[in-house]
Amino acid sequence: MQSIYQSTSLLLLAFGATADAFSTTSNAPSSTDVTQVGSLTVPTIGCGTIAWSTDFGRPNPELVDLVSTASTNQNGVFLDTGERYGSHAKTALGMGWGETECLVAKLLKDNDAVENHPSKAVVATKFTPSPWRTTVESVVEACEESRKRLGVESIDLYQIQMPDIVKPLRAFGFDKSYDKVYWDGLAECYNRGLVQNVGVSNYGPTLVTECSEHLAKRGVPLASNQIAYSLIGRHNG
Repeated sequence: MQSIYQSTSLLLLAFGATADAFSTTSNAPSSTDVTQVGSLTVPTIGCGTIAWSTDFGRPNPELVDLVSTASTNQNGVFLDTGERYGSHAKTALGMGWGETECLVAKLLKDNDAVENHPSKAVVATKFTPSPWRTTVESVVEACEESRKRLGVESIDLYQIQMPDIVKPLRAFGFDKSYDKVYWDGLAECYNRGLVQNVGVSNYGPTLVTECSEHLAKRGVPLASNQIAYSLIGRHNG
């Protein structure tokens, strides 16, 4: 298969969890500690937030220190989160998404107040394919909610959590794939200025190629594909 874009890597370390790697479009010099994710220049090592949580409603002190230290990096800090990330039971059940997005926003806001200047933070987030998300507008609505929780005018990088393969109602005949609807949703968010870049997660070569070509028809570049990376499970994902 012919490559559709030049690829480089960005390692995403999850605090207390496994790592992910980004396959990105990049023209950044290999001798630097930064890489390009679409229009964004970010550190080559970012930080995932899937394991972040609060202590009785307050940010974990270790996370406060982590954000404070990372924000002093001359290249800034790259944080990856998602609407479904969180430690509460209601988050796991899909009844109260956005917990970790709110936590990320609070940590950055509090750190900016302490440092008395805005941190050079790039924040990526994701929406999750769900049985009730079947239209372009439902993706836009999810994006608007994430944007509000993060407290930004435009999300730096907005991604799909995974392909639309989880079908809990498949036994009842509800197994239609909405991947192309979600791609159109990403394009709509991009064209409305709600996001600066769009990406996908956990896509294989065939699907990422189809997605890139689909988005290109709407004038939207695919910035990244976030996939699992493990020194132990080299063939996982």
